[in-house]
Amino acid sequence: LQCAVGLQSVRAFKGGHRVAGMRNFFGAAPKPKAAPQPQVSLDEGLGKLDQSIQAIDEKLAQCEQDLQKLKQEMARGGSAKSSATQKAMLVLKRKKMLEQQRANLGGTQFNLEQVQFTQQSMQTTALTVQALETAVTAQKQQMAEIDIDKVAELQDEMADLMLDANEINDMMSRNYNIGNGLDDADLDAELQQLQDEVALDQLSGVGPSYLPTAVPGAAPGEVAAESDPSAPAYMVS
Repeated sequence: LQCAVGLQSVRAFKGGHRVAGMRNFFGAAPKPKAAPQPQVSLDEGLGKLDQSIQAIDEKLAQCEQDLQKLKQEMARGGSAKSSATQKAMLVLKRKKMLEQQRANLGGTQFNLEQVQFTQQSMQTTALTVQALETAVTAQKQQMAEIDIDKVAELQDEMADLMLDANEINDMMSRNYNIGNGLDDADLDAELQQLQDEVALDQLSGVGPSYLPTAVPGAAPGEVAAESDPSAPAYMVS
């Protein structure tokens, strides 16, 4: 019997040793991977914080209502005053705890809002860069379709056309009056001579040579008629 028990023990040891050896050779079975934790966005985190802060605000409001009721009970005096005082102490402790929690959540909310603002700014910057890249690419394509030498040639042609148009306008507005060939100096001299003659005649009391002379004894304004054979007899002096 002892031999049989010993034999079984040896076989169990060898079997366990074989299993351990196979595990070492082939590798241990992989451990099951933990389920991935769901990712929470900033908006969802801020939403949950708002809900928690709102719940704490409601509890603080309830504490204020309870304190007002306990204050009235304490004012009545009697045996209820001691019980109301103990309850008020508990409510005050609860209120302080809630206020501390709200302050912590408020700080966390502020930090998340800063992160959200930074993320939105980065997104806006990325969109701006993409818009600039699109605009630059479009502008390069448009510039590739424009021939600078052709533009310069068009400008030169336009300048020549403007010069030709101005020359044509000058020719069309040219004055063809005959008097353009007269000398202004000669005209000024003759005008001055005529003015001198008029002044001399005024001084001598005689009218200019080109005016008809008055008839002696005639009425004012009557002048002598020229000796013209064809003139009527009453006009001959």
